Amino acid sequence: MDIDPTRVRQIGGKIRQVGEDAQAFLGRMSGPAAALKGFAGLGTIATLRQVNTRLTRRTSDLATASKQHGGNVITAADNHVANDAAQKSAIDQLTPALGR
Repeated sequence: MDIDPTRVRQIGGKIRQVGEDAQAFLGRMSGPAAALKGFAGLGTIATLRQVNTRLTRRTSDLATASKQHGGNVITAADNHVANDAAQKSAIDQLTPALGR
């Protein structure tokens, strides 16, 4: 199977970008979340606060996982290139010895 390391790195970057975008979203949501803390007693506000808390937690989890997995994909592409180079070097060293 032929793997294009450049394309894999680009895909890893896109996966990582999802995490960075999610992290930026969390930064923008801190204002509305703080405003909800000032309200008490209304059932609808309490429900909205719970939904916002869950959304924040899950978005944070997504951001962390996405950045980690994107980095892992990029590392895998780099490792693939290094492994190919090492295998080529080993074959190049063996080829003259086999021809003698």
